[in-house]
Amino acid sequence: MAFANNTHNTIARAFGAESAHLTAVLRTVGGRVLPSIPGFDLVAAFGALPKVPLFLRFNAADTLLPAEVALLFQADTPRFLGPRSLFAVATYLTGRLISA
Repeated sequence: MAFANNTHNTIARAFGAESAHLTAVLRTVGGRVLPSIPGFDLVAAFGALPKVPLFLRFNAADTLLPAEVALLFQADTPRFLGPRSLFAVATYLTGRLISA
């Protein structure tokens, strides 16, 4: 739960209904927009560390639902980093996004 509060919810509150703004910001911090995936307004990837890509899925807020964010690592990432390190990487990216 702490991970979601520190990362997902922070990004969702910062960008709300502004997927275009998030797109611009993520490009300034080294992210790249990926092809659209049904059900998401924005999907992006970051080269967080060698062999450790980080993916962001974003749904902008609308009149019925709040914004929703998910930060995801590949399934094999725990072979390279432990949970605390993954938490730190995601938290660092969150800070970069909201302060850019």
